[in-house]
Formats: sequence, structure tokens, C-alpha cells
Amino acid sequence: MEIRDRVTFVDGNVLVCPTNSSVNSARVVFVCEGRLYRLLKQPTQALILKDINPCELLHRRYAHLHYRSLSTLKHIILVVPKLQMEHEGVR
Repeated sequence: MEIRDRVTFVDGNVLVCPTNSSVNSARVVFVCEGRLYRLLKQPTQALILKDINPCELLHRRYAHLHYRSLSTLKHIILVVPKLQMEHEGVR
């Protein structure tokens, strides 16, 4: 894995600069507001999915419940779709 940029926290700002350059060439990408960091620019791209696996959908809807725990939902929820319990993130 090649690291191309350095990230630095300075005075409530998050700066990013190329690895071989000085901090003077850094650009501010986040600013601290209260206890959170706000992104200065709007993201230019978004993730778009054509189809989503029901297992993935339930994982997201239930606050990223672990995939192995999704099978217990059938005891809690009246209608749970048939889930494929194998997921690429779980071995």
C-alpha cells in the first residue's frame, strides 16, 4: 500500500498535503465545530447501488448489526426475508 498524502491536525483544522511536500502546501479539508469536524467541500461523488442484498439492507437498517447476528432477527421481527448468511465481510 502506497501512502500518498499526510493528514495533520492543527488548531482545530484537518490539513492534507502530499507526502514529499511541506505543511505550507497543505490544504484544509475539515474544520472543528464543537466536538465534530465539518467537511469544507461538498462530496463530488456518491455511492450508488443498483441492487442490494437483503442481508446488507438489514445490516444497514439495524445500525450495522453484525452479519452473524442477523439470523436472530427472525425471533424479534414478524417478517424477515430469507437471508444468505454468507457475506464477504464475514469468514
